[in-house]
Amino acid sequence: MVGHSTQSLADDLREKLSVYLQEPIIVVEPLIRVTMMGAFRRPGTYLISPDASFWELVNLAGGPDDNANLKKMVVERGGKVVKKNILGGFERAYTLQEMNIFSGDQVFVPIKKEFRVRDAFEIVRFGITLINLYLLIQNLDDR
Repeated sequence: MVGHSTQSLADDLREKLSVYLQEPIIVVEPLIRVTMMGAFRRPGTYLISPDASFWELVNLAGGPDDNANLKKMVVERGGKVVKKNILGGFERAYTLQEMNIFSGDQVFVPIKKEFRVRDAFEIVRFGITLINLYLLIQNLDDR
């Protein structure tokens, strides 16, 4: 409930439930909503405690895909990148609170660009074109 501290909410619920239960034990844990986008095995929106580690959040999303570019992982808020280079937080298991990740934030992991054989041929073809151009210019200078 908005406008309550965890303690005041627990006290309010305890009071209301005491009509039905004898000395109810109430535990209130706030959750934040974070959307995991991109190269995750199960991208989506997850509810998690702000005291949970960033690793736990990534684990909820099934972990990164094999082709995830974790070095380019970012946190977006309101359509703008607010945090780059967050791989260290993942590796050190910082809490979401320590990493300043808030409810409504989005974690985005792009896909690695794989180097294909076709890419190698394109580079070689470009190099040959440069050599041909150089030789053509040399040939024109010699005349």
